[in-house]
Amino acid sequence: MTPRIRRTFDTAFKLQVVQMIRDQGLSVGQVCRDLDLVDSAVRRELERENLRLREDNTLLKKASAFFARELK
Repeated sequence: MTPRIRRTFDTAFKLQVVQMIRDQGLSVGQVCRDLDLVDSAVRRELERENLRLREDNTLLKKASAFFARELK
């Protein structure tokens, strides 16, 4: 069996993959099969994005609480 060559993808391609999953309602597995991708790479991208969004939400909650106290 020939080992897979590690491919790299630009940001535009990664966004396209995420949009296919989110906007078209396709599963990660389906998108991976369609684009000949390893599902762990796509899941890792999604997990990284989710982590960033959770961190942003935490920061916004803290800022909101801070400014709410300042207004009192």
